[in-house]
Order: sequence, then structure tokens, then C-alpha cells
Amino acid sequence: MKKIEWKGIAEIIGISAIVGSLIFVGLQIRQDQNVAVSQILQSTLAAEVEIHIALAEHAEVLAKARNADELSDAEIITIEELIDMWGARAFFESLSARRIDEGDWSGPINAFAFFLYDNPGVQQLWTERTIRKEHFYKQFNQGTAFIKFNQLVREKLASLKEQVE
Repeated sequence: MKKIEWKGIAEIIGISAIVGSLIFVGLQIRQDQNVAVSQILQSTLAAEVEIHIALAEHAEVLAKARNADELSDAEIITIEELIDMWGARAFFESLSARRIDEGDWSGPINAFAFFLYDNPGVQQLWTERTIRKEHFYKQFNQGTAFIKFNQLVREKLASLKEQVE
């Protein structure tokens, strides 16, 4: 065989190796993305269980807040901590999930909004608390993602109210 033929064969083998490695890298990236999504779903479930345990542990206070009954200072702190726990979970879950997949990750926002909708007294406390927090964040020019999250929750709450009426 001539030298030119060997050169052509070597180039074809080299190109095939490059294409093969690119396909392999693409498959690895897809697998890594699937693993990341699975980890998010697993942590979501664990956080959901943790929140429901916390809600069950404070069922009496939650019942008072649900009915907008008068709460002691300690009970208000308890409810605010429960709101923060659930809200933080929904916020970080939706934030991290959107970075991995461009799909619809509004589930955590919807669940949190429904929890607030189903508990009017808790919703009132959440509204007052987020107004204070948003004011703080705006003063220091921070928290734009937090403010956007609260806006999405408020929009979902408005949508739930419209559906019922």
C-alpha cells in the first residue's frame, strides 16, 4: 500500500475516535444530569417528610394558627419557624431544580402556596413576615430570587382563590 492510503486510514481512525469520545462525553453528561435530578427528588422527599413531622409535632399550634386564633409569642415563633422551614425548602428546591432542568419545577411553589391557602392564619403570618423580609432585602439590594419566589407564591395563592370563588 502507498503512504497516502495509510495516511487516509489513520485520519479516518482518528476522526472516528474523536466522534466516539464526544458521544461518550455526551452520554456521561446526560447520566450525570439524571443522577442530579434523582438526588434532588430524593432530598425533596426527605425534606417533605421532615416538614410533615415538624407540622405533626406542633399540630395544636398549627390548628390555632389555621383558624387565626390568638397566638402567644412563643406560638408565633413556632409558626414562623415552620413557615420558614417549608418556604426555604420550596425556595431552594425550585431554585436548584431550575438550574438543572428547564422543565416546569413549580411543584414546590404550588405545594407551599396550597399549604398557605389551606391555613389562612398561617398565610397572614407569612404575608406579614415576607413584607418585612422583602423590605430588608430591598434596602440592601439583595434577595432578588427570594422576592421573585414570594411573587410566584402570591400569584399561585391568587389563582387558588380565583378557582374557589
